[in-house]
Amino acid sequence: MGTDSFGRAYEKPSPFDQQPLEAWATVDATLFAHAITGESRWLEAAWRAHDWYQGENDLGLPLATLEDGGCFDGLMSDRVNLNQGAESILAYQFACVAMSKAAARDRPVLAPAAVG
Repeated sequence: MGTDSFGRAYEKPSPFDQQPLEAWATVDATLFAHAITGESRWLEAAWRAHDWYQGENDLGLPLATLEDGGCFDGLMSDRVNLNQGAESILAYQFACVAMSKAAARDRPVLAPAAVG
């Protein structure tokens, strides 16, 4: 349920506004589920949640600003909220760190090259 639903009676919850904090929480929760169960579907779900920042979302618009590590404040029904508050930036950064750690843990170990 998006924040457009807060304090309003709807037949069906609104999917907007979507917040960077929600994507980070999803990354965190799915990585925890993966750690507990070992099921690859949870790792895949974590990557999908992380990809939300890069534009794999309902509007196909990126929220992350890769040049500086920033993040816009949310996905509205028709656009990105162009504010860049600390909460959004930190949510994106924490999601990136979590996925980097997951990638390092799940990367296959390569055998050293034969010395010849």
